[in-house]
Amino acid sequence: MVCTGDIASAGHESCYRRFVSIVRQYFSEPLAWLPGNHDSAEIMGSVELPQSPEARVIEQGNWLILLLNSVVPFKVHGNFEQDELEYLEQMLSVNTDKHIMVMLHHQPVLVGSKWIDQYILRNADAFFAVIDRFPNVRAIVWGHVHQDYSSQRNGVELIATPSTCVQFKPLCDDFTVDTLMPGYRWFDLHDDGTLSTGVERVTGKQYVIDYKSAGYWFPMAALLYIHGFLSGPSSFKAQQTQAWLAANHPEIDYHCPQLSPYPAETQQLLEQLVESVLPQPVYLMGSSLGGFWATWLAEKYNLRALLINPAVNPQDFMPKYVGMELKSYHSDDVYFLQEHHIDEIKAVDVQPKRLDNYWLLVQTSDETLDYRHSVQKYAGCKQTIEQGGDHAFQGFERYLESGLAFLRST
Repeated sequence: MVCTGDIASAGHESCYRRFVSIVRQYFSEPLAWLPGNHDSAEIMGSVELPQSPEARVIEQGNWLILLLNSVVPFKVHGNFEQDELEYLEQMLSVNTDKHIMVMLHHQPVLVGSKWIDQYILRNADAFFAVIDRFPNVRAIVWGHVHQDYSSQRNGVELIATPSTCVQFKPLCDDFTVDTLMPGYRWFDLHDDGTLSTGVERVTGKQYVIDYKSAGYWFPMAALLYIHGFLSGPSSFKAQQTQAWLAANHPEIDYHCPQLSPYPAETQQLLEQLVESVLPQPVYLMGSSLGGFWATWLAEKYNLRALLINPAVNPQDFMPKYVGMELKSYHSDDVYFLQEHHIDEIKAVDVQPKRLDNYWLLVQTSDETLDYRHSVQKYAGCKQTIEQGGDHAFQGFERYLESGLAFLRST
């Protein structure tokens, strides 16, 4: 069994664990997967599971199935990195005695639906330049398009798999949900290099589809949780937020990227993430140094931000760490700050001007930062000042519902 991507609507480790657990209840055959645009390839590759899915190569008799990663982080379209193309060429070069099937997530050819063909594999020409050199490539298979599709190119079968959830109606200029039931594609791979294939769909059960759904394919509203200095996505408040959002507001995509303490890197990553979602709504939550970055994003893109014990002058505390070995609290990552990093953080220090866009949450017994600095910087903004507590902000979960309501208000 091969899953051609979009295993989860957002790339969370718990989703991948649950997926494998459910599949193993019904199938004992070898399992393989590759990432889609909704997935996190990094998390998929790091999840440790009994009988972990294969992620690169499957051998089946005289056939070799190669799984490729066409995902561009935070983008819907696909593109192969140069090292992925080199990997493909290497594998084809050393397996000329095998019949080859190549699998990826994004369609390398137009399928005839104008809206989804915007999100094609962008460097398909480079991909086919490699494929065309090896006559033992028999088929190219992809997911992404949520519909049955088949054609040929230079004698190579080009095949799309339907979706195991919502189907997209073929040959439509605009996003349109199909009435077909969920399905999968099967293959019989013959020793002579030919293949048989077909589509099986769910029967005997009702599958309720929201035919009024619009924009299913496009990025939903997103909540961006920005963690603090040397913290990460597995921090307590980040995990609380993710779990609460999944349980109460699954219509909102959750993002919490791992950020390094290097300001220029963080700036670029956050810009790319926000711009990948806009013009859909983006809601910001920032804790500690994450509050500093949330303020910068809020000012640049006119977004709303919930700030939890934010750092207001990181250029004041960061110099003491210059030259030291810094270890992430939640991973094995190691960092070394240099003087130019202080200049980078100064360059993105902004004062809040759109005061209605901020809600400040502080606790007076914050042992790391002086809460009074935040109160002063965000004077005129909505503020909640609680006596006691600590830098982690005890009882943060009390503000998740009201905090989201604030972020969604205009």
